[in-house]
Amino acid sequence: MWVTSLVASQCGQPTAASLTQQLNITPYPGFPNYRVKLEEISGEDVVTTEEKIFVYSNFKLNQFSIAGSGKNCNVFVAIKLNGVFGDYDTPCDLFTAAAPRTIKPEFKATAYPNSFATNFMIDVKTSGESVVIIKVYDMVRRLIDQREVRVLDIETTTIGERYPSGIYNVVVSQEDTVETVRVVKR
Repeated sequence: MWVTSLVASQCGQPTAASLTQQLNITPYPGFPNYRVKLEEISGEDVVTTEEKIFVYSNFKLNQFSIAGSGKNCNVFVAIKLNGVFGDYDTPCDLFTAAAPRTIKPEFKATAYPNSFATNFMIDVKTSGESVVIIKVYDMVRRLIDQREVRVLDIETTTIGERYPSGIYNVVVSQEDTVETVRVVKR
């Protein structure tokens, strides 16, 4: 019968395929129906199987409900001719890439002394090198002070000299990381 398959460069040796990467079927002119079978493999055993019919010669693994990151898969393709699907081709071995891990940089902010009489400083523990933004709010959420400080200069930056006695929320941020510290001026 009529056999088609995935484009050869996408198969053979197990390759890391993303769930959103387009996989291309070797097109068979004039026959727009393709049946694709996805098998999840563990060792030599088939764990789960799912079939879908496509009217175009490409698809993505995330179109299959069983597809997931970090899995070994076999992909089979068959074409429809004269209303009948042919046999499946030789399987294409794929390994789905694990989702990239984002490592959140270390970030911790503390204020000292707390409570303070004249001023306070911020101690920032960070693995990042970008600018640290310090915003100070009073208890009615009014912005009292705002600064951008280089990581190297943070240990010599004093804050609060002209603040009246009260309680303040200090928001310390670097890129997407935020810490809030409450300080009290006596």
